[in-house]
Amino acid sequence: MSKVSAMSNSSLRELLRLAWPLMLAQIAIALYDIADGYFLARHSSAAMIASLPARMVAGTLTTFFICSIGYVSTFIAQFHGGGDGRKALCYFAQGLWMALFAAPVFLLLIPLSYFVVGLAGHSSAVDEAERAYLLIAAPGGLFTLLNVVLSGFFAGQGRTRYVSTCYILGCIANFFADWALVPGTGPLPAFGITGAAMATVIGNALTAAMLAVAVLRDGLFRRYACAQEFVPQPKRMWEILRLGVPTGVTSFAASFAFMVFSLVLTGFDEMSTNAANALFRVNNIFYMALCATSDSVLILTGRCRGAGDDQGAYRAYGAGLRTIFIAQALSFIAMFSFSETIFDFFRPSDATYDQSAYHCLGFILLCIMFLRELAEGVMCLTVGALRGVGDTKFVMCTQMTADLCLWMPFVLYIGKSGGSIIQLWLSMPINMALIAIVLSLRWCGGKWRSKTLVS
Repeated sequence: MSKVSAMSNSSLRELLRLAWPLMLAQIAIALYDIADGYFLARHSSAAMIASLPARMVAGTLTTFFICSIGYVSTFIAQFHGGGDGRKALCYFAQGLWMALFAAPVFLLLIPLSYFVVGLAGHSSAVDEAERAYLLIAAPGGLFTLLNVVLSGFFAGQGRTRYVSTCYILGCIANFFADWALVPGTGPLPAFGITGAAMATVIGNALTAAMLAVAVLRDGLFRRYACAQEFVPQPKRMWEILRLGVPTGVTSFAASFAFMVFSLVLTGFDEMSTNAANALFRVNNIFYMALCATSDSVLILTGRCRGAGDDQGAYRAYGAGLRTIFIAQALSFIAMFSFSETIFDFFRPSDATYDQSAYHCLGFILLCIMFLRELAEGVMCLTVGALRGVGDTKFVMCTQMTADLCLWMPFVLYIGKSGGSIIQLWLSMPINMALIAIVLSLRWCGGKWRSKTLVS
């Protein structure tokens, strides 16, 4: 075996070592989301339809804070990778302070989220279900932020197994809370979509508690923890936000555009909406695995960059691409093989549309979803690599231009002009392919080598 091949295989092994625990955790989240959809579909069609836009609104309004402050994991990865554990811990502490400072904002998101869903003009039953979900889910986003910061402490050190364990246990708690709260079990009444939101917050809160205990017991924390390291330091907070805010803005813009997409989608007929909802939930398994791989590439490129090994960063990116293409092939073989079973699983009990037409439309949407994931795989891996080396502003400009200036206006045009669900669905792979091409050229061009975390 040549030296180059050996180094490439080493990068793949290191990537898989980091990625597989994160994949298990993310797949557990996706499986919980499938169970959540199953319980909601059995509760009512309105709850099932409302769940997608409500989750998107809650996610969109919280993603800026989660991604901006959560970027602290890159600082931890680079400083720990460069051998400076004390500084890595100090930046982690600043991330915790910023998460606590952001806590009151999450309560203010409740009226804002109500205003957003009100603009969509959905039916009264769907609108009521959306508001019931957001009352719990919007402020509950604080636990998601805490989980990102706390898990970043371990992931930045290249340790992901305990993170995976905590997330899986949180998802198990989510599932049983869903089972008890959505349909009502024993003495508990049927909370419906409110119960789904409550279950999510319960699972995230449990995950945060377990991660917090693990941090207190961690060797790096015990070695360097002292009062000085945990005092709020505005300069270091600014250094995190200087690169984290572009990441937060990028994620907010992408989430906002997809929120508009989901609100327009919910305005289509019941069959189209339910087929799309079913696909998003099942495809979430692959998407979550993709996110885990992207996060692992971010960690590896960050650690390589911190150690001055730019070639190692290139190898980590290549290993990530090979991993997600294999995972994608396996995922979609399974989805195509069991497509009718998948769509029937999410068909609401009170649905009135023809089952064969439902299957036909679902299969067409699944084919387009496959094209989307080819583009999204390259896009997400490249985003992770560029963020890991600190090149966040270029990612922000590229994604915001594509999502807000090109894709979102087209989505709104389809909604206003009475376009078809096929046209709406095709807009996703086209937009993602454009972003993937531009970002890949940026990565291969190597301009990121001039970027540094601390100015």
